[in-house]
Parts: sequence; structure tokens; C-alpha cells
Amino acid sequence: MTELGVDGRADLVREQRLRTPDRVANTDERITLTYRELWERTEDVATVLAAHGVTPGTTVAVVAGGAHPSCRRRGGTGPGPG
Repeated sequence: MTELGVDGRADLVREQRLRTPDRVANTDERITLTYRELWERTEDVATVLAAHGVTPGTTVAVVAGGAHPSCRRRGGTGPGPG
């Protein structure tokens, strides 16, 4: 955990998405995500968590690799974020 905390990092990504939405935010051997795509996927996961009763401040574990449909792109096409 950095001094920014979770909320600080979310604010930085949100601001970057507004300034340069098509700039690369993250990349690995499988996928490249822009700030817009990263934010959309983050919102998708947050929506699924909220639907299951998870509230802000609750600690959760997320299995990466697109194993769960909520980790996939909107519309369920393609692999989820790494």
C-alpha cells in the first residue's frame, strides 16, 4: 500500500482517463489497456461486487486472468485483464 491509499490511486486513474483516455495504462504479453478501458473494466468489477453486497472499504480478493465473466471486456468478448 502506498501513501496514496486505494482512493488516491483510483483518483489518479480517473483523472488520467479524463485527460488522455486513449493512452496506454497497462500492458503485458496478453493485452494492452488504455486508461479508458482500464476504467471501464474497473467499473464493471465494482458493479458486480456491489450487486453481491460489497460496500466501499470492504477488502476483497480478485482472481486475475479473466477466469470470472466480470473480468472480461464489456459484452463478454475476449480475455479479461491480466
